[in-house]
Formats: sequence, C-alpha cells, structure tokens
Amino acid sequence: MSWKFLSQITPLLGVDLGTSRTRIWCQSKGVVIDQPTMIATNTRTQKVIAIGQDAAEMEGRVQSQIKLHHPVKNGKIFDANTVKAMLQIWLQQVLGLRYLLSPVVMVSVPAGCTQASRQAIIRTFYQLGAREVHTIAQPLAAAIGAGVPIADASGTLVFHLGAGVIEAGVISLGSLVQHQSSQLAGDYFDEVLQKKILSQYQTKLSLETIKELKHKLPLLNPTNQTSTVVGRSINGSVPREIEIKTIDLANEAKQVVVGYGELLKSLLTKIYPELSADILDKGMLLSGELAQLIGLDYWLADQLRIPTAVVENPGMVVIEGIKTALENLNDFKQSFGYQETAG
Repeated sequence: MSWKFLSQITPLLGVDLGTSRTRIWCQSKGVVIDQPTMIATNTRTQKVIAIGQDAAEMEGRVQSQIKLHHPVKNGKIFDANTVKAMLQIWLQQVLGLRYLLSPVVMVSVPAGCTQASRQAIIRTFYQLGAREVHTIAQPLAAAIGAGVPIADASGTLVFHLGAGVIEAGVISLGSLVQHQSSQLAGDYFDEVLQKKILSQYQTKLSLETIKELKHKLPLLNPTNQTSTVVGRSINGSVPREIEIKTIDLANEAKQVVVGYGELLKSLLTKIYPELSADILDKGMLLSGELAQLIGLDYWLADQLRIPTAVVENPGMVVIEGIKTALENLNDFKQSFGYQETAG
C-alpha cells in the first residue's frame, strides 16, 4: 500500500482538550464531541460508569462508590488513566472501524505548558493509537479559528480565557512572538463567587449554577439586577431559594478582572514597539468561554486603551482553528511551536 494512498484514507482528528470541556473534530464529520471533560467510575469495580455530559449530570446525585473525575486541570493532564479511558471511548464512537487506521491527531495545549506536560499529552494519544500527534498553542489556534491571517507580519493580540488557564499571545508571521499565562481563569472565578455567596447568603451553590449566574448578571457594571437561584443552606443543609444581587458580587468580580488587566499590561511591556503599534491599530481579540462575561470587552478596552472585541462563537474558535490547521497541515507546520510524529 503506497503512502500516498494511506495518507488519503488516514482520519484527521482535532482535539480541544480543555479543563471544562472537550471538543473533537473529525474530518468529513465536523465537531462530533462537545462535552464536559468528566468521567465517572465505580471505585469498587474500577469500571467506567459514564463520561462527558452523562457524568456531569451525576454531580451531587450519586452514591459514595461512584467517583467523579475532572482529569484535566489548568490545561494539564491531571489523571492520565482516566483521561485516556475517557478519550478512548469518544474516539471509538467518532471513528468506528476507522480507528484501526491510526488517525493523525492535533491537540491544543496552553502556550505556557511545560515540555513534560506537552509530552504527557502526546504520549497519551500515541497510546490511544495515533499515527502522528501534533500540538498547537491555544492562542494560535484561536486566532486561526477567528479568521486572523496569522502569516502576516502585522502583530495580532489574542486573549484566550479558558476554564483552567487564561493566556494572552501576540502572533506575527505565523508564530507566537510573546505570551503570558495565568490560572486566574474561569474555574477560579467560579470559586471566588461561590465563596462570596456562601459568606453573604449562607447558601452553597453548585459550580454549575455559579457558571450560569456569572454569564447572566452584569458583574462588571453592577446594577440593581437580581437572579433567583436554588442552593443549599449551610445551617440546615436543606434546599433554599435565594435572590442574588449583582452589586453583592461586583467587588469579587472586579478583583479577578483587574488581574487580567495586569497580565495584559505586563505582556505589552515585553513586545517590540512595532508590534505595539500594530495592536493599537488592530485591537485585541477575546476568545474562550469566559470572553462572554458581560462587559469584559468594554472594561479591558477602557483599562488598556486598546480596541477590544469578542470573536464570534468564542468557545468554538480553538477547535475551528485546529480544523483549519489540520486541513492545511503542510502549510501550517512551520507555525506550530511543537510537532511530534511517530517513529
């Protein structure tokens, strides 16, 4: 069998392995998986009970022998065995018999991830049967997915706000020229709000409820707006309905986003004046689920004096960028900070 023919039938697979969600794109099928990065196992039998959305719906509703795993934290594989079990089930669902043809895989990684973390991800996919494994930095993938002409010499600033990591990256001539990362991301934001509500209202809310609340209320432009939610009283441990006031969460929200401004200012001091001029002219793009925080684009634009816009469908731009890069792999290879092939 010739390599030319083999390359035509080898499946192309893109994976956005996020702390909160995993998205998988398959050539000729599109985005076929968009589910929580979660897996449930039975601690007695060590068997997988559920993955993805099915596992997420078990949160707070299962017996003690069922353990829920979040195998990716801060953009890194935290539990290699469970993440491999989760991915294997999804890959078999996506590829069917084509799984035997050993797919070419591209997976997103944080721009600031260590060599060890990157190798752990690469090793996982080789163990799952990949023919080739390529990694691509999330801000670069987000820029490609947003339609930015990354090969241009003109610099572009992308601020990718994920659940586990936030990263600002300056892209020029197809590569990340400079980047800066922080773990003050979506999950951290949720925990800050959860603690405030616990203290202010004596009520424990689930993190899922917090995520919905975070995107519903204008936390950066506090008004009298309220939202009714159901939580659990910390005194009686019984369900209770409470009305959350936007103004009560404003200080905590502002403290988090002030950190975003500081990260961006730090990055901008490290780049060449020519790139700074490009960014002042073109502005900054926000991507990732947290980019949808009401008013964040206006707040950052005011603080940095840089035009700021949220990309279309911000949660999907990384997987869209991976798709574009895979479909034009030979053209894009020089842009990737890292590449691994079998052998």
